[in-house]
Amino acid sequence: MLRQPTTGEPEVSRYLEQLEKRIEEKDEVIVMLRGELVHRNEEIVRRNERERETNILIRGLQNLVLRLQPGSTPSADVLDGDGMGSKN
Repeated sequence: MLRQPTTGEPEVSRYLEQLEKRIEEKDEVIVMLRGELVHRNEEIVRRNERERETNILIRGLQNLVLRLQPGSTPSADVLDGDGMGSKN
C-alpha cells in the first residue's frame, strides 16, 4: 500500500530542514564560544600573573623608600605596620 502525500508534508519537510540547519548553526556557535571562553580564561590567568609580579615590584620599591626614611630599621617592611606615616 502506497502512502499518499498530503499537501502539508512538503511544508513540514522544509520546516524540519530549517530546524536542522538552525540546530547545526547553534552547535557551531557553541563550539566557537567555548573556544573564546578558553582564550579569555588564559588571558585572565596571564593578566593575574602580571599583576602579581607588579605588586611584588611595587612592594620592593615601597620597602626601599621606607628604609631610606630617617629612623627606620634596615629590616622595615611596609606590611609589618611600619609604614611611612606610623613613625613620629
